[in-house]
Amino acid sequence: MIPPLADDRLGLTILERRDVPALAALYRATPGFFAACGVMLDAQFDAAVAAQWQRCHDRAPAHQLLAVRRIDTTPLIGVVELRHGAPSADAVLLWLLIAQAEQRRGHGQAVLALLETWLVRQAAIERLCALGSSNPEGRTFLELQGFHRTNDRAPLPAGVGEADIWSW
Repeated sequence: MIPPLADDRLGLTILERRDVPALAALYRATPGFFAACGVMLDAQFDAAVAAQWQRCHDRAPAHQLLAVRRIDTTPLIGVVELRHGAPSADAVLLWLLIAQAEQRRGHGQAVLALLETWLVRQAAIERLCALGSSNPEGRTFLELQGFHRTNDRAPLPAGVGEADIWSW
């Protein structure tokens, strides 16, 4: 299980049940990933977000949902879903979403640096993978971080469907 992680700007902690409405609002405010996967952000989507939280809660520590917050504020600015042992036993599959209003400020890179420090060095993970869609911003971010698209796919974190797995 990943402990709380922080640097001088951001903190990562387990997403609490009380944060589920804020998570749904974050997804609606940053629709690019879901739109590229054909997921409608409609009334049924709230149930999918609640199910995402419950699935991660029930499967912890193998499946975790982390809140991303700036150190100086409490609002949710992003989320990370981690699936340990996926797509292979020595890997972690992550999905990272930073609020659209908070993008292009280095938050995504900071989150990856915090996760890399813990996952690779502390948890001895040999392969870090990311879930990505065909939205241009997400694809460019993953490429700039050294990920490359594979031929594998995995279920979406919320909603119905699959997205591409990128490997680092």
